Amino acid sequence: MNISNKQWAALIGALFVIFFSTTFLRTFPGPAPAPALKSATKAIAGPYSFAVSVRQFGAVGNGKHNDTAAIQSAIDFAGFHHSQWNAYGVAPERVVFPPGHYRITAPLKLGPADTDMELCGAAGTGGWTDPAFDPSGEPPAGVSSLIWDGPKGGTMLQVVGSGGIKISDLAFLGEGKAGKGITINSPAAYGFGNGMFSRLTFSHMTDGIVCGTHSYICSGDISLLDTTFQNCHTGFLTLSDQNLDYLFLRCTAVACDTALHFYKGGSVDGQLFTTYNVHTVVQIDHGGINAGTYCFDSMRVDGDGTNFRTVVLRAKGEANVNFTSLDLIISGVHRFPKVPAFILGPTANVSVNASMITGRVAVLTGAKKGPPTWIQFNNCRFRQNPLPQIKCDAYSGYALSNCIADYKMIHS
Repeated sequence: MNISNKQWAALIGALFVIFFSTTFLRTFPGPAPAPALKSATKAIAGPYSFAVSVRQFGAVGNGKHNDTAAIQSAIDFAGFHHSQWNAYGVAPERVVFPPGHYRITAPLKLGPADTDMELCGAAGTGGWTDPAFDPSGEPPAGVSSLIWDGPKGGTMLQVVGSGGIKISDLAFLGEGKAGKGITINSPAAYGFGNGMFSRLTFSHMTDGIVCGTHSYICSGDISLLDTTFQNCHTGFLTLSDQNLDYLFLRCTAVACDTALHFYKGGSVDGQLFTTYNVHTVVQIDHGGINAGTYCFDSMRVDGDGTNFRTVVLRAKGEANVNFTSLDLIISGVHRFPKVPAFILGPTANVSVNASMITGRVAVLTGAKKGPPTWIQFNNCRFRQNPLPQIKCDAYSGYALSNCIADYKMIHS
């Protein structure tokens, strides 16, 4: 058999590659395999696990057993608290709460090592309210709930120094004793919170979610989806002038004194927010030159009107607020004729567009110094002539454009 020079060259090259590869691998076997996990943890999570369950750490979820320590252990294990994760450069960062009612007696805590942590319960937990309880007063089966049985006024979950937190499908039941459901103090100013809260319920506590307790705390960049606040003094509260950039999508407030209270901070976008039997929907105390913007689209304000009429907005300071497609129910209008939908203090600036309003409309108070307090209605529909239903002082004013009342066009 005749072999050409090219064929000889190819054969010699192939033999050289085989020889070099086997010799190199014998001499340099490559990196050693990652160290095995300790036997106590090996059964719980391996290097590529994406989640741990609180049940694996001893949580029972029967509403009676104290599950505080077990849940905290699961959180600590899933974050970068253990050196075992250093070998892999990744931690599970996801803690699962199977259906059950987890009694806690002390705050659960997320710290800097828990950045990007995810806490998730059973799908469909969020959004149910008291009527869904069974006659015994217990939450319905198939949901994941945290039940507070600690000191009166305590906090159920504290987030300090960690961003990117994601919490979904959990109910925080304060039992009339919890002071706060979740407190968020992270990260420092000029940071980004990037929190995502989905399908949560906060019930029977003073405040559902509280962001920031000091002016240098950011605690912003948070989205809330399909979340319910019920029987709370305040559903969502911000306390810091660095509390910025909040999105509310299809959220609900039921039987709360105040649904959303922005003591400081702002930059808010609310879509399809619904309330029932709430005293005040939105309260703004300060605003700010780089924070005082608030936009609400397709808000529905409902209630039986038996004990009070709902105030849609109480605002003062550098607050620029826009409502589009606000539907203000008529309940309570005749029983409480002196209660206005809008109560505005010095320098507040409000625009209401394509909305339906009944009863007393607004009371405005301005100040000698600074811009006037102002409210503008565009393309709105009133059940009665709104002009007698708006009260202004010498430092405030209002305007109506293309509005309808009793089938008449109103201009002023």
